[in-house]
Amino acid sequence: MSIKRIFSVFLAALVLFGGIPTTTAFAAPLTSVTVNSPGVSYLTVGATQTFTATMSPANPDDLVWSVCEEDGISPTGKASITQSGVVTAISTGYITVVASNPGGSVRSSYPIFILDSTKQYNILSKSGGNALTANSAGTAVTLSSFTNSNTQKWEFELPSGNAVKIKSVSAGNFVTVPTSGSTVSLATAPVSDDTNQRFTMNGVISYTDSANWANRGCSTELGSFKLVSALRTDQVLNVSGTTLNIAGLATENAWNEVTLAQKFRIVPAFGFALVPPMPNKAVVNIRAAASAQDTNLIRAFVFLFTPIYLLCRLKRLFLLCQNVRCNAGLRA
Repeated sequence: MSIKRIFSVFLAALVLFGGIPTTTAFAAPLTSVTVNSPGVSYLTVGATQTFTATMSPANPDDLVWSVCEEDGISPTGKASITQSGVVTAISTGYITVVASNPGGSVRSSYPIFILDSTKQYNILSKSGGNALTANSAGTAVTLSSFTNSNTQKWEFELPSGNAVKIKSVSAGNFVTVPTSGSTVSLATAPVSDDTNQRFTMNGVISYTDSANWANRGCSTELGSFKLVSALRTDQVLNVSGTTLNIAGLATENAWNEVTLAQKFRIVPAFGFALVPPMPNKAVVNIRAAASAQDTNLIRAFVFLFTPIYLLCRLKRLFLLCQNVRCNAGLRA
């Protein structure tokens, strides 16, 4: 068989099957994803935490991990993340861990707070925005308009595991839950058992449905915590008028949008926002749609023009071979 005949057969095969190699990189694209709970209610500065996701297919070739501000879009310097889902906490504040495809049309996110035990914080009630205040006249914990005074500043001690202790900067005492009854007070740390002063910061929302997340007005919920007592695990800190008490965990709807009296926002002192930022839902959808469209255009370009480019290169190689044969014939 002549060289010309061989090249003709090869070119025909390339025309028929040339597009196949350009699509193998996208043979298993991500179709659905849910970021799993990491099993902790907060991160501490300097710590690392591995996040995982439940996805379909099980091993997509285009999964991307990223970390953003609490709006789920803006870049952040508060943490970094590897493509294995390992988050390193850098500085205090709310972050959102995101798993998505490159265009963002398939995504899931999980908000979490980075806590620094060396910093002071304000604790704001989501039912009115009043701040937790240490009563200077006694041991009661009240709520009052935000003034950023020392009576409204709190420090978090991290005794062990997933718990926090809430300490008043002005009084030096800790928020304390009674064995029975509902009165929450400030008390000194006990010598041995401090279970009645430990709380778990349970995040209110974990975004698992990207479409609904982008189309709901969740600004009053983003960045919320319920402070669950370690002593009475079915009880949470609860706002009643201008006082703080302990009450049973209220029943929520599917989006945790009901009981603001049991939700708090923890913010660094000297710089806070009563209502956390929330991107315009249209912007979220437009960005996701635009990114997805760009990705599809790139794929189409690669699919259509790669065979043409290869044909041109092969034609040039074929002509070069003919020239070599002609020159060899002339020399003979």
